[in-house]
Amino acid sequence: MFNSLAYTTAGGIRVEREVAELPFATALDPVLAALDTRRGALLGSSYEYPGRYKRWSLGFVDPPIELSARGR
Repeated sequence: MFNSLAYTTAGGIRVEREVAELPFATALDPVLAALDTRRGALLGSSYEYPGRYKRWSLGFVDPPIELSARGR
Protein backbone atom coordinates (compact mmCIF):
# COMPACT_ATOMS: atom_id res chain seq x y z
CA MET A 1 0.00 0.00 0.00
CA PHE A 2 1.24 3.47 -0.84
CA ASN A 3 -0.67 6.61 0.02
CA SER A 4 0.35 10.23 -0.54
CA LEU A 5 -1.26 13.55 0.22
CA ALA A 6 -0.18 17.13 -0.46
CA TYR A 7 -1.83 20.38 0.51
CA THR A 8 -1.01 24.06 1.04
CA THR A 9 -1.75 25.75 4.36
CA ALA A 10 -3.53 29.10 4.67
CA GLY A 11 -0.08 30.67 5.21
CA GLY A 12 1.19 29.29 1.89
CA ILE A 13 3.31 26.41 3.21
CA ARG A 14 3.16 23.24 1.10
CA VAL A 15 2.89 20.04 3.15
CA GLU A 16 3.52 16.59 1.68
CA ARG A 17 3.20 13.22 3.36
CA GLU A 18 3.56 9.64 2.24
CA VAL A 19 2.56 6.36 3.81
CA ALA A 20 4.04 3.08 2.60
CA GLU A 21 4.05 -0.46 3.93
CA LEU A 22 7.55 -1.82 4.55
CA PRO A 23 8.82 -5.25 5.51
CA PHE A 24 9.02 -5.22 9.30
CA ALA A 25 12.44 -6.90 9.56
CA THR A 26 14.23 -4.25 7.46
CA ALA A 27 12.02 -1.16 7.81
CA LEU A 28 14.49 0.76 9.99
CA ASP A 29 17.64 -0.04 7.97
CA PRO A 30 17.50 3.11 5.76
CA VAL A 31 16.92 5.34 8.79
CA LEU A 32 19.82 3.78 10.72
CA ALA A 33 22.15 4.14 7.73
CA ALA A 34 21.17 7.79 7.14
CA LEU A 35 21.69 8.74 10.80
CA ASP A 36 25.42 8.08 10.42
CA THR A 37 25.79 11.19 8.26
CA ARG A 38 22.55 13.22 8.54
CA ARG A 39 20.47 14.74 11.34
CA GLY A 40 17.44 12.90 12.59
CA ALA A 41 16.28 10.55 15.32
CA LEU A 42 15.19 7.01 15.98
CA LEU A 43 12.95 6.43 18.99
CA GLY A 44 11.83 3.02 20.11
CA SER A 45 10.42 0.98 22.93
CA SER A 46 10.79 -2.76 23.34
CA TYR A 47 8.45 -2.91 26.35
CA GLU A 48 5.26 -4.85 25.81
CA TYR A 49 2.37 -5.66 28.13
CA PRO A 50 -0.69 -7.46 26.67
CA GLY A 51 -3.73 -5.22 26.32
CA ARG A 52 -1.87 -2.11 27.41
CA TYR A 53 1.53 -1.41 25.81
CA LYS A 54 2.98 -2.44 22.46
CA ARG A 55 6.49 -2.30 21.09
CA TRP A 56 7.01 0.59 18.72
CA SER A 57 9.64 2.44 16.70
CA LEU A 58 9.55 5.89 15.13
CA GLY A 59 12.30 7.37 13.01
CA PHE A 60 12.93 10.37 10.81
CA VAL A 61 15.86 11.92 8.95
CA ASP A 62 16.43 15.59 8.09
CA PRO A 63 13.84 17.09 10.43
CA PRO A 64 12.09 20.21 9.11
CA ILE A 65 12.96 22.28 12.20
CA GLU A 66 15.94 22.58 14.54
CA LEU A 67 15.97 24.19 17.98
CA SER A 68 19.33 25.28 19.34
CA ALA A 69 20.16 26.92 22.68
CA ARG A 70 23.28 28.00 24.55
CA GLY A 71 23.87 28.63 28.24
CA ARG A 72 20.87 28.70 30.51
